[in-house]
Amino acid sequence: MGASTVKDAARALPGIAAAGAATLIAWGIHLQVPDAPILTICAALGVVLAQLPGTQGLIRGVFSTGFAVTSTWLLRIGIVVLGLQLSFGTLASLGWSVLVSTVIVAIVGLGVAFGLGRLLRMPGNEPLLLATGISVGGSFAAGAMSGMIGARRREASHPMAVVTLFGAIAMFAVPALQQPLALSDARFGPFVGMNVPSVGAAAAATQFAGGSAVAIAVALLLLRTLMLTPMLAVARARERGQGRPGPRSHAAPLATTLIVIAGFALAVALRSMVALPDAALQAADIAQTALLSMALFALGTAVDIRRLIATGGRGLIAGLLAWALMAALAFGAVQLV
Repeated sequence: MGASTVKDAARALPGIAAAGAATLIAWGIHLQVPDAPILTICAALGVVLAQLPGTQGLIRGVFSTGFAVTSTWLLRIGIVVLGLQLSFGTLASLGWSVLVSTVIVAIVGLGVAFGLGRLLRMPGNEPLLLATGISVGGSFAAGAMSGMIGARRREASHPMAVVTLFGAIAMFAVPALQQPLALSDARFGPFVGMNVPSVGAAAAATQFAGGSAVAIAVALLLLRTLMLTPMLAVARARERGQGRPGPRSHAAPLATTLIVIAGFALAVALRSMVALPDAALQAADIAQTALLSMALFALGTAVDIRRLIATGGRGLIAGLLAWALMAALAFGAVQLV
């Protein structure tokens, strides 16, 4: 192991340790209040920490490397392990209609968010970046599109912040809709997977409904993320047509996401084809809960509410209306199919 690798690992330790400590605190709270899901508690702890006076220096300083590792790599590993909670039989029971409905809801959300962004006169490429993040795959998708079209950093920061905020809101608001909408656990997973903006938010929002609902919600959100591939191809062709080759900064994160999706599928295949012992499944469940909890705490620390308020409300209005429409369409879809 080289000196630089050791140095990078040392820089990451404080942030990883902080995320681990937050997970242990959340576990303790959950033991006292079983109705409070661990993932949601961790996300809430992260959001609260980010708003406290003086914490931004720690989040952007000594904890930054560890939080970056936790919110990316641990999240990806957790998603792959989550695949062991799902089988091809459960996916097949959803039917093609659910998969087609998921794509339709995402396409409608994309068009509405983009149109509202233009109508509200959001500047430059912000409407496209906001629409991509809301409808397809959260701040990652918005960042990948930003890299493809060569958006300025200032231009990309507002839509990505709005999408991150909506992901945080979804963790707390969406679970509260299950009972008023009379959605069974079997329908709640698809409902969340069709409209919630990000993988982490989908996992946290469905934890009330059980491991199978979490896995289904994540699977459908990964399906939406796959839509990013043709979208980036169209964006690249457009940039070339205008004589701008465009940066390639999207390629590495997109390839990583495809690997995560493949890993998730392999885990589902393993669960479907091999009779895994109960002890192994329980260990996998604990592992994915711990990994996702740490990742959600780190993601929660990225929500800076004061900064969002300072940047204006046009993106918030456009994103909220598009997300509300996606939720309404998702509810109609799970009722019909």
